[in-house]
Amino acid sequence: MVTANIWFTASMVVSAAVFIYLFIRVHDAVHHPGLSWLERFNWFWFLDHHHYIHHIDNDANTNFLLPLGDLLMGTLRVELTVEEQEKWPHYTEARRLSD
Repeated sequence: MVTANIWFTASMVVSAAVFIYLFIRVHDAVHHPGLSWLERFNWFWFLDHHHYIHHIDNDANTNFLLPLGDLLMGTLRVELTVEEQEKWPHYTEARRLSD
């Protein structure tokens, strides 16, 4: 996208940089628990569970930082089935599916 508006361009670059930074930090914190200050926040635990479900069902919860995107695209799952919970009771087992 080319524009002469320097403020628009700058805001898009900053927004993209912040999104990428957050994605990397949150994703690392999810995959390496106990090491990040992000774990103090309630929203982190929601995203952690959201990502846990994604590792069990790779077609679900594909929009990691913005679950609203999953809602809009029809890929949002908020719960596991009983069978899935029994098969993968912890995140470490589920993570092995896609690592």
